Amino acid sequence: MSDLLRYWPALLWVLGFVEFHAAVVLAPGSMPPGLSVALALIVLGVACWTLRGRVAAHLRGLAGELRGAPLPCAAAVALAAAMFVVAAAAARLPPHLPQEWDALNYHMALPRQPLLPGTFAPRPWAPADLWPLPLQYGFAPAWFMLGTFHKLPQLVASLWAFGILLALGRRLAPGGHRGWVPAVAVFTTHGVMVQLGTAMLDLTNLYLLLACLGFRVP
Repeated sequence: MSDLLRYWPALLWVLGFVEFHAAVVLAPGSMPPGLSVALALIVLGVACWTLRGRVAAHLRGLAGELRGAPLPCAAAVALAAAMFVVAAAAARLPPHLPQEWDALNYHMALPRQPLLPGTFAPRPWAPADLWPLPLQYGFAPAWFMLGTFHKLPQLVASLWAFGILLALGRRLAPGGHRGWVPAVAVFTTHGVMVQLGTAMLDLTNLYLLLACLGFRVP
């Protein structure tokens, strides 16, 4: 699979990071219009179209590996797929779960503060401002572009984290269902499933870690 497709969420974050800082400096008092999201989607669409033959062959290979999988493995894959469907529905909603208070009050609220006055001046009323997280500023244009907070960037990162973990497993055990075991085992654990579709950034950080491993592991 192309590195551009494998690391596309990182591109979304980098473009959003640039747009966010440009909005603070060039258009104080306004929200980023989401140009970084549009550009990232265009790049993704062009890459998928250009590599459509390789992508189709890759998907056929994945389907072929699952045809001979034993029932427990197939059931676990079906469970993971169902969880991602539920997560996709939940990701369209604003944060509303008890475990999302940290993301709402910290990761999503802090990036709004420099946009309003158009300055990165310290905010002594917000202790979390002392340790800013680059991820939250890179995803801010995507969060703000629909007029209300949503969690679609986190869902994308979760999907890509599963994909990279699957790719790493298939490198170690090519040509069969055993390569699916690491990704399915991780994403069907309780600790991961309760975060799918939520505003928390833990699975996004997992994606970045796996992206580094996927880049370094031959």
